[in-house]
Amino acid sequence: MFGPRSHLSRVAEFGGLPVVEFTDPLSVPDEEEGVVHPRQAGEAELADPGGFAWRLTVSEPWRDDPEGEGDPLGEADEAEEADEAGEEEGDEDGYAREHIIRYLDRFTEQVPLEALRALIVGYLSEYDDSYGMLAEPAVEALVGAAPRLAGLRSLFFGEVTSEEQELSWIRLCDLAPLVAALPGLSELVVRGGSEELGLRLESRSLERLTVHSAGLRPEVVEDVCASELPALHRLELWFGSEWHAGGRVTPEGLEPLLSGGAFPRLRHLGLRNVPGLDEWIPVLTGSPVVRDLDVLDLSLGDLSDEGARALVDGASAFRRLRYLDLNHHYLSEEVEKQVAGVFRRRGTVVDVSARREPAQWKDGPHRYTAVTE
Repeated sequence: MFGPRSHLSRVAEFGGLPVVEFTDPLSVPDEEEGVVHPRQAGEAELADPGGFAWRLTVSEPWRDDPEGEGDPLGEADEAEEADEAGEEEGDEDGYAREHIIRYLDRFTEQVPLEALRALIVGYLSEYDDSYGMLAEPAVEALVGAAPRLAGLRSLFFGEVTSEEQELSWIRLCDLAPLVAALPGLSELVVRGGSEELGLRLESRSLERLTVHSAGLRPEVVEDVCASELPALHRLELWFGSEWHAGGRVTPEGLEPLLSGGAFPRLRHLGLRNVPGLDEWIPVLTGSPVVRDLDVLDLSLGDLSDEGARALVDGASAFRRLRYLDLNHHYLSEEVEKQVAGVFRRRGTVVDVSARREPAQWKDGPHRYTAVTE
């Protein structure tokens, strides 16, 4: 579902349901020939709220409109006053926060939350020059509405596209209180890996956790590995550049995970978009966790012949592996065939598509992960 270019556009389906967008009156898209806009919620969707995955998103509406046109809520007259109040309080996005809170209030008042099964928190814009993401109001609103969200099973927090904000820039917050407030949640997708992101989670129901990042901070990985998630059977982490993360995640940083102790029911492990992937392979093949995996996803990384040969040498460690994903790699044709042959003879389906060629620089060849920004 989430490929290397998934952060470039919004999903059309989530949690097995078609996506519908809860309309922000200030951000209704203009009619443009040839442009497909998200489906907007109407009477039919409100009559069957459980039949859709609901998206929450607030883009920049009329911030630079001095006449206040396109302001159906009449908030333009209050914008300057709210901004001044925000500045006095040291909050540069005071108006933006108030507008987002009002939008979220309308959502919780108008949509029968008891029926919701899937929810997407998209871009909640600051409306200022930084075009930042205001995640805290969404967490606060959803925690407050949690008693009515007992049926929610799937949550995508931070569905921000590259047109709205680069993946490495997405600012989130501590999501642990939200997960704790949703005892029926079985799937969580998070996009972003900034300093504010907190993922030390406790949930007896969460089965699937995915974190998209172009620079996953080591502290976030530590949080995930320290989480209490006894039902977790699928974990997917995107790593990316250490320049965006303020430090590099190493295999040693995943020791609680790789030992098999953190998530004993884990059957699907995705370590995606990993730089320096060759260094990880000997650690992986020697780790207890791989013995019980059905799926190992090492796609979007920079695997070379060296790492692939180590994977072949350690193939016997994967006792029950049904699927190995090496999509986006730097293997020679000879080694690519060798890896595919060895694992296919063991009954494993192997994806070795999207072979890449190293970039040639003055200091030698360089390999890159699929998602770098």
